[in-house]
Amino acid sequence: MKNKAKELEELLELEQDTREAMLNMLEDLEEQKNNIESSHKEWIDAFDALDDAVMLHDKDNNIMRVNKAYKDLAGAEKFKYIIGKPYFHSFPKQKGPMATCLHSINSGAMAEEEFRHSDGRVFRSRTYPIFGEDSEYSYGIHIFEDITKEKAQESHIYELNKTLRLISTCNEILVRSTTENELISKISNEIIEKDVYDFIGVYFIEEESIRCNYYLLAQGELHNINTVNLLDGKYKDCPVVECIEKNKVITINDIKNDEKWYDILESAKDICPASEFGMEGSMIFLPLYSEEMIGSMVIYSKDIDTFDEDKTSLFVELSEDTAYGIHTLRLREDFLKTSQQRDESLLNLKSTFNETVQSIAMMVEARDPYTAGHQTRVSDLAVTIAKELELDVDMIEGIKIASQIHDIGKIKIPSEVLSKPGKISDLEFEMIKTHSTTGYEILKNINFPWPVATIVHQHHEKLDKSGYPNALGGDEILLEAKILCVADVVEAIASHRPYRASLGLKYALEEIEKDRGLKYDEKVVDACLKIFREDNYELL
Repeated sequence: MKNKAKELEELLELEQDTREAMLNMLEDLEEQKNNIESSHKEWIDAFDALDDAVMLHDKDNNIMRVNKAYKDLAGAEKFKYIIGKPYFHSFPKQKGPMATCLHSINSGAMAEEEFRHSDGRVFRSRTYPIFGEDSEYSYGIHIFEDITKEKAQESHIYELNKTLRLISTCNEILVRSTTENELISKISNEIIEKDVYDFIGVYFIEEESIRCNYYLLAQGELHNINTVNLLDGKYKDCPVVECIEKNKVITINDIKNDEKWYDILESAKDICPASEFGMEGSMIFLPLYSEEMIGSMVIYSKDIDTFDEDKTSLFVELSEDTAYGIHTLRLREDFLKTSQQRDESLLNLKSTFNETVQSIAMMVEARDPYTAGHQTRVSDLAVTIAKELELDVDMIEGIKIASQIHDIGKIKIPSEVLSKPGKISDLEFEMIKTHSTTGYEILKNINFPWPVATIVHQHHEKLDKSGYPNALGGDEILLEAKILCVADVVEAIASHRPYRASLGLKYALEEIEKDRGLKYDEKVVDACLKIFREDNYELL
């Protein structure tokens, strides 16, 4: 009996241990289940948190699983409405599988393509084929990335580059042209013949009227409509008049929906280029101003939103250079008309002027498209500094002429180096530094009444002999060259360049102030700082 009781006790203990073991095992299984469910939920949450749409389909192209981004693109209210159905019935909707599906299966590698959604967005699709252990195709994974912004930026950069090339060509025309008629005609034809813009009008102030001298359409027709006076009747309120009278750039990027200008342009449809395209598109009105108001340049595109801030800035530069070219040609024409009535000294000036123009003409093949505007701004600043120093009129005139052509030596430097957008190499910089000597060689035999060639030669020399090309210092440098050097440094730092954005006028003035008396003449620096900080001078 004792043995049986003991045996029963042992059985009861074994049963208790077994029960506890089973309970522990069940608890472990429950915990594992909870962990699996938690991990699955975390995976699903992460899957749905992706901005890019992700879709898995079986070998028959039926959807197996998608994330929330894909469901939203497919326009499905719930996942169950698209799971198990061919993906090309949901997104992207088409007659059959995407070309990348077949390509990825055949190549065994990721395949990529781009397509445009019905709402205008652009997507990049990447397809990854998944093969089983038997090397048979099992299913595919698609990732759809919205690249609309990227494409828009690419398009914007392309358009800017196209406009830059256009303006570069127009600047070459400015150098080549010998008459105002030639300059305007060639620039006008260049703008509309490259399939960039659809119309250009150039309007000139003539006595008490504003007359349209050129009216060009993309079809290549040239209409001379000098009989139209824009100050008369229905034309007097048009944007051309406001542009000229207020010296103001006007952009209209959606003519049909512009509250201010549409009705005015509609009332003058006979001279509005948009009338050829249902009064739709964009226009920009640019004043032509150089020492005096000359008129206005109007450019039209049949597309809306054409003239953004970047393009507007480029066209403003073109209009300024064009105005300067017209003004210079008019001065030259006036000079030629009266040359026979002037004394010998004026004839010498005419000879000097013609020789200078011929020298500038040598810049055509290798001219930096940014030089015209740069040299004009430097010239105006240098002359203003010289006036502040109370130099005599003759010396000021010499500074003006020298600074207007101080970069002429860049004709021997390849344009790809001058307009390089990135950092230039040491070798390229050494090449650029030769322009002072090249400019001197071009100008030294011209009979200027001022030391123009020497000023150009020395305009990069510094007081501490750190400049080039001859490391001159102190009194070895002409005062005119010291003035040109400071003006050139300030304008270069404060203006945009192909390889960097503007560093700002404040930074430019701090730079010359920091090296006052070290690299730059004290009196010249003081005069420059005064005209900016006290007289509120602004770069052209």
